[in-house]
Amino acid sequence: MIRMKWYHFKEPTRGPRFLLRNLQSALRQRLWDKTGHFIGCPLLFCGLLFGLIPAGLGAQPALHLQSGGEQYDLSPYLEYLEDADKRLSISEITGPPYSAQFKPLQSGVPNFGVTESAIWLRFRIQNDDLYKDWLLLLDFLHIDKADLYCVDRSGNWTVTKSGDSVSIPDRAIKDRNIVYKIEGRQQCSVYYMRFEMQGTMSLPLEVISMNSYLKHVAEQNLFLGVYVGILLCLLLYNLFIFFFLKDSSYLLYIIYLFFLILAMTINYGLGLEYLWPRSLEFHEKSLNYTVPWLLIFLIAFTRNVLNLKGDLPLADILLKVIQVIQFLVFLSVFPNSIANGLLLTWFSLIIVFMALYIIALVSFFKGNTLARYYLLAWTLFFIGTIIIILRNFALIPVSFISEYSIAIGSAAEHILLSLVLAKRVQDYKEQSEQYSKELAKSRLSALQNRMSPHFLFNTLNTIYSMLTRDVGRAKSVTMQLAHNYHFLTDLALNPLIAFDEEWTFLENYLAIMKERFHDRVEIITHKEGAFDAVLIPPVTIQPIAENFFKHGMAIKAHPASGKLANEPQQLSIHARAIQDGARITVMDSGHGMPGEVDYSRTLGNIKERLAYNFKTVELSIENNEPTGVKVAVSYYDRKEP
Repeated sequence: MIRMKWYHFKEPTRGPRFLLRNLQSALRQRLWDKTGHFIGCPLLFCGLLFGLIPAGLGAQPALHLQSGGEQYDLSPYLEYLEDADKRLSISEITGPPYSAQFKPLQSGVPNFGVTESAIWLRFRIQNDDLYKDWLLLLDFLHIDKADLYCVDRSGNWTVTKSGDSVSIPDRAIKDRNIVYKIEGRQQCSVYYMRFEMQGTMSLPLEVISMNSYLKHVAEQNLFLGVYVGILLCLLLYNLFIFFFLKDSSYLLYIIYLFFLILAMTINYGLGLEYLWPRSLEFHEKSLNYTVPWLLIFLIAFTRNVLNLKGDLPLADILLKVIQVIQFLVFLSVFPNSIANGLLLTWFSLIIVFMALYIIALVSFFKGNTLARYYLLAWTLFFIGTIIIILRNFALIPVSFISEYSIAIGSAAEHILLSLVLAKRVQDYKEQSEQYSKELAKSRLSALQNRMSPHFLFNTLNTIYSMLTRDVGRAKSVTMQLAHNYHFLTDLALNPLIAFDEEWTFLENYLAIMKERFHDRVEIITHKEGAFDAVLIPPVTIQPIAENFFKHGMAIKAHPASGKLANEPQQLSIHARAIQDGARITVMDSGHGMPGEVDYSRTLGNIKERLAYNFKTVELSIENNEPTGVKVAVSYYDRKEP
């Protein structure tokens, strides 16, 4: 008869593996008794009957780690068991009846979608290459619990815990990836893994050599570094532009981009590795906290940049409602489970993306040129998001593209969105320039129209009166009048003209006014410096001089000035060239500023037109001593056209 040697182990190390090993040893030594009769079949039958040999073990072949190999996909070697109640222990799972209930995977990467069950995997590894360090890699970061049980040939088992429930400093291999070390040859042949996840569960397992894993991590870090670097550069670039332009679109985009960077660092494990390595409870819900705010500011940015309030008011109201809903989603994260929060988060992403895409399409067909670039940007991000959602719901396999699709799509999207903002600024600048030109033209036309009727009527009266006294002077005034109206017709609508042209127009105007007022006014003009390269907006100096004739001259005795109507008054205009501009001083000895409102309106128009073309503009008005008004205008440092 067979003699079996029993080895005693502390629970839970005793189990069917231990009994099977001793049974196999006994069979090898005494398969036949001394009489030559075969007694193995009854014994094997009894072993199967009482569960000493797990019936399901060995349904899948063992993975042999051979020399020359670097990386092995573990999927073809896996068997799985679903633990709906999450109550089974390793001792129960390795014995009857559960050991026989493991099923081989059909094909592809194990992807169980959204499940609240615990998933057990079983596989065997035979390490035939003792010169390499081998690792077991779970290439999916978002697993709450991922425990590896190593069962040796004696029935002993050890456990290595990992997943989001274990902080990185407490892991056996301190890395954001879920990775385990494979023991040496024949140290461990059977492995069990237990997984829990409050969300989508995808289990792409592979065995990889240490060198290949280090290369894999380096490539992963390089990709994530480039990706996060691109987003940070875009954030800083747009922040820099915001400080200069003070455009609310840039501010909303910057906040949205900040929450996107935060969400991506969480999604790719960088938050747990670098930002909050021991805050596991916060990390579990961190994505649920971040995404609602991301969507709130994304919607605000879209409403602003596409001008939905003015172009599509109903769409703007709809997006406001969605913003309120997203805030309620954020509040619901606190009482809800992580699984419910994740489902709500992904559902919100789908709804918001579809709404924004449809609204952008409508805006595009209504003629919004910015919507074209916005649609292209969102198409790229939308494709990446759809891919990762399909992966999370086990509709497509896990791969590099499905793992990083949202990163690739979002990087391309934000480059294009920055171009959208740049295009918006360009359009705004062109509209502003066009508006300023139209404004300048309208104000200039107003000045011309204001001057034309009265000035023409009074000048014609002067010429008529001179025809009986001095025909030569009448001809001279007529030529000066013709020159000025030629100026107003041909040159006054230009943004800038030569300073000498403006000065000639001023002198002709003053000569005509001198003929009107004769000895009642004394006019002095003087230029100092070289004005060959100096430009000036047309009709800049003449309106200041005109204010003197309208408001400053004494028509009758004035108590403040003490001047009588027949006393001569002085008007002095001095111009001095400075850099590429000039300093113009206009002084008179009239009443002062009884028409201060008219002065302010005239000077405001002049200053605005100067500031449109020159970087430095100074304008002042004050009472002259002892009487009159002094106006000083300085401008230089021309802007680039």
